[in-house]
Amino acid sequence: MDKKILLLLVFATVLLAVPLAMAQEKVTVYFFYGKDCHNCELVHPLIEELEGKYPQVEFRKYEIWNNKGNWELYIDISKGYGENMVSRARGGTVPVVFISEKYYMGSSQISSSLEKEMERQLGYLEGTKDHKVKIPIPFLGEFELDLAAMPLPVLGIILGLADGINPCTMSVLIFLLAYLLSLGSRRKMLKVGIVYTVVVFIIYFLFILGIFSFMSFFGNLNPIRVAVGLVAFVAGILMVKDFFAYGKGISLGISSRAKPIIERLVKMATIPAAIILALFASLVELPCTAGFPLIYATLVAQGAVGGSLLFLYLFWYNIFYVMPLLVLIGLVYFIELEVERAERWRERSKRYMRLIGGLIMLVFGIILVFSGL
Repeated sequence: MDKKILLLLVFATVLLAVPLAMAQEKVTVYFFYGKDCHNCELVHPLIEELEGKYPQVEFRKYEIWNNKGNWELYIDISKGYGENMVSRARGGTVPVVFISEKYYMGSSQISSSLEKEMERQLGYLEGTKDHKVKIPIPFLGEFELDLAAMPLPVLGIILGLADGINPCTMSVLIFLLAYLLSLGSRRKMLKVGIVYTVVVFIIYFLFILGIFSFMSFFGNLNPIRVAVGLVAFVAGILMVKDFFAYGKGISLGISSRAKPIIERLVKMATIPAAIILALFASLVELPCTAGFPLIYATLVAQGAVGGSLLFLYLFWYNIFYVMPLLVLIGLVYFIELEVERAERWRERSKRYMRLIGGLIMLVFGIILVFSGL
């Protein structure tokens, strides 16, 4: 029992650590100005407006022409931005704002660039006027969606869970768990199930990172955003169609030719086979699952997220993608849920999984198309 509790604690710690780490990525703006400076007076209203608009951003304001301590702080901060910036700081050049690794000097540069950089660091969606997308809906009129109300961590939860709770992903794991339990080893079922899930996590992480890297290679994201939006829209229609006519006509699912290979790998019932199964299943499930990571990678790319924060966002999405798999393993192992009962639930719910996933896909497809036009 101690090992079971320890396993649950480790998992809970990981889930708690990620949002805490994200919360620590606090955005701070340092604004240096001079009393009676004309250009500084032009910037002050903007700073006040941004303070009200982004309460989660910390603004620190320092007058340097009449305060030696503030001037010395200005010089000290400037040392991290090159000798040219230090020279300007010693000369008392203002207005200047520092935000993370970037700085902006002069009223025109601050006015045109500061808010965009704040949004980038906050992980908000860019490319829409006033952060809003107007979506025309036939017969109902125009629907306005405020994108600034949905930072990337929230989108990661929504899209990750929508991606993970789908009949394709769950069917392979249920088949694997059922066969392992039929061999009479619950402990082996736990080990192989976790190995399978971890490998799926790694593959999916690399897959989304590859999509992001491909998108980042291009300077103009608008055509890509529209293309991804159209793909998501079509995929959403096909998924909603499955609610009414599951598996009939064109359907996004695992190919029938792949199922015998999956069955052979499952019946090997070993950890190496579970690794290969995860690799193969991730590949053949792409028609079923690729839409959501495409959407998320596009949102991350247009948010211009980079560095360690990028990996944190991808990790965050993938945690929620594999969470349904981990919950299923936990229910079978710790609570001894019957796998047959889980499969019956999957069969009863698969049409609704498709409907919910399809509607989410449609909404984000429309958002991406209209925000890219």
